[in-house]
Amino acid sequence: MVVAVLTLAFAAGSAWGRAAFADSSGVGMPAAGVEMSRADTSRADTSRADTTSADMTGVESVDAFWKSLDPPWYEPLTVRDLDFGLSDADLDSLVGEGDRVIARMIAGRPWQLGVKPLERFRFNRVEGLVLGGEVRLARAGVRQASLTSGLDYGFAWRRCTHSHRLDVPLLTARPRDAEGYLVREPWVKLAFEAEGGRTIERFGGDRRPLNDPSALFSGEDPNQYYEMEAWRAGVRYSPHPALTFRVGGGKGEHRGLGVRTGWSLFGGREAFKLNETASGLNRNSLFYKFDWKHNMFMIATELWWHQLAEGSLNMSNGGKYSWYTQQIINGTLQYQDHDGNVWILKNEWCIFGHSIAPEWNAYLGGYGTLRGIHAGSLMGNNAVWFSAEFRLKCDCYNLISLPLMSQIQPVVFINGGIVNFNQVERFISDNTYWLLSAGLIKSLNIFSQTEHLYFLCGFNSKSSVSLDGLQLIIAYEP
Repeated sequence: MVVAVLTLAFAAGSAWGRAAFADSSGVGMPAAGVEMSRADTSRADTSRADTTSADMTGVESVDAFWKSLDPPWYEPLTVRDLDFGLSDADLDSLVGEGDRVIARMIAGRPWQLGVKPLERFRFNRVEGLVLGGEVRLARAGVRQASLTSGLDYGFAWRRCTHSHRLDVPLLTARPRDAEGYLVREPWVKLAFEAEGGRTIERFGGDRRPLNDPSALFSGEDPNQYYEMEAWRAGVRYSPHPALTFRVGGGKGEHRGLGVRTGWSLFGGREAFKLNETASGLNRNSLFYKFDWKHNMFMIATELWWHQLAEGSLNMSNGGKYSWYTQQIINGTLQYQDHDGNVWILKNEWCIFGHSIAPEWNAYLGGYGTLRGIHAGSLMGNNAVWFSAEFRLKCDCYNLISLPLMSQIQPVVFINGGIVNFNQVERFISDNTYWLLSAGLIKSLNIFSQTEHLYFLCGFNSKSSVSLDGLQLIIAYEP
């Protein structure tokens, strides 16, 4: 009896558990639930079909757009179309366009005026203190004309001097290679030049700058002076930037000058010497000049033919005209070797033919020609001089640590000269001179320019210049 009751209870519990599991899992859902699930599946399939149809419509519209373009887009590619590499083009087009833009800018710019108010400041015994300046009128660019004019006044002379220079470019060189590239900066190849005025010229001394202040301080001035009123014109031709030829002609008149002042800042009147010159010299002239500058080498030559008018000084033929020739050749070589040593060679030839006026003689000595003898000590119709200088790369400051020893180098200096005609005997005792010396050279930076101060000791060929030929030289040169 008990067993039957337990068996009946176990069977009822099992039936209840199966019914609950069927309700939770859905397996045991009624038929209506099954029909609902099939309806949902049908709606999902319809939605996917609509989406696929819309996508196909978009694709067909895009395809129709591309098909509406020109037919060449659909032409097949060829081997030529698949080729690669740079195509031909005008690679210098930007340079050409830049040149045209700059040319238009320059053409539209006005003339520019440059002023140098103290450019003609100087002092000498024939003019006294001279004050004046220069103005330059020009336009920017390579092929542009320029005009430079200067005016000054000598207070002791009480007169003005003036000079003018005109430069008119006629042809500009713009060298290009085979591909059209510029190989160098453009330069003026052909130009017209003209200059003239009333100026004070010097001769018979050294070649110090015109504005050298030594005469103002001490009154000592070895140069002689004359007044010249002249003009000349010619053509300048430059086949290369380093090579220049000039030809032309003109006329001029020389006039004598006397000493006008005996005043200086620290010197007395005895320091002022008489001024010697010729007067009444009228000439017509032709000239030829040649200049070549290449890196460390420079050579220049000029040749003048003067036709002297009737009544000129020292006319020897008694006729109306006489020809007089002047030729000057000079060269410079400056070389620096691998060790940093510097070699400087200079040479000049002056061939003046038969002398007819003191201002047309050759003078040697002093600044710019021969060191160790006074300015104008050698004079003649023809002259030649040379100098050789060797600067050793050795900074003395590293050897002797003193402030004043900076930028000082050992130097060996040799120069010599000869003239073949002596016209004024008081200037010279013979016609040759040479100097062999050694010492130190100090470089000075003054107003952004390098100047040199020489301290030399050596022997020369003229015992009359110094005691027993031994000479001490202190020279200041740019």
